Amino acid sequence: MARRPVLSDSERETWTTYITAATRLQRAIDVDLQSRSGISASEFEILSSLWDAAEHRLRISELAARIDWERSRVSHLVKRMSGRGLLELASCDEDGRGTWVLLTREGRLVLLRALRGHVEFLRQSFFDSVEPDQREALTAVSRRILDAVEP
Repeated sequence: MARRPVLSDSERETWTTYITAATRLQRAIDVDLQSRSGISASEFEILSSLWDAAEHRLRISELAARIDWERSRVSHLVKRMSGRGLLELASCDEDGRGTWVLLTREGRLVLLRALRGHVEFLRQSFFDSVEPDQREALTAVSRRILDAVEP
């Protein structure tokens, strides 16, 4: 028997609740980071990725792959952040074609200042709303969804 081409009431409720919560949480994270730290959630993601990388540097293509963005989007934001002194761009000595993105001292300071408020916000808006056993279930469901949509 073929599936119906429309969502059931239960499916629609699940989907709508999930997508609304995810969208509002992401928007609230962005607003909180902007107001507390003066950086966007996108900038925070780039700074965090570089912080986690060996020698606090990645090629633009590696950074794009790590955060699952288009290379052009990463390049555009990296140039803006470089202009603000948060990042530095350097040629790759190995092949001369690539560009390294390096976390500057100022970028590290901005990230570290942002982290305390960001963790506090995540605890208040997300983790305090989800019981430990629910976190495990949410993690398992999220992994299954990621597996289903991975190329």
